[in-house]
Amino acid sequence: MGDYKNTIQHAKNEAREEGREEGHKEGKLEGREEGRLENQILTAQNMYAKGFDYKTIADILNVKEREVKKWLKSKG
Repeated sequence: MGDYKNTIQHAKNEAREEGREEGHKEGKLEGREEGRLENQILTAQNMYAKGFDYKTIADILNVKEREVKKWLKSKG
């Protein structure tokens, strides 16, 4: 019976560790995505301040024009 309990406990520990690792990876990915978005918004703001229009900004950043408008209104 002791071996069975050890096996179960070992499986639980492995599953817990795998869950932690997966959560860590997902957190890093989310952080990178947030950083990328913040960078795009800042770039859009700087471009707009230098006279670029919404369409040009959207084309350069490879996003939809309505997204650029939303960024500039929310951050403006």
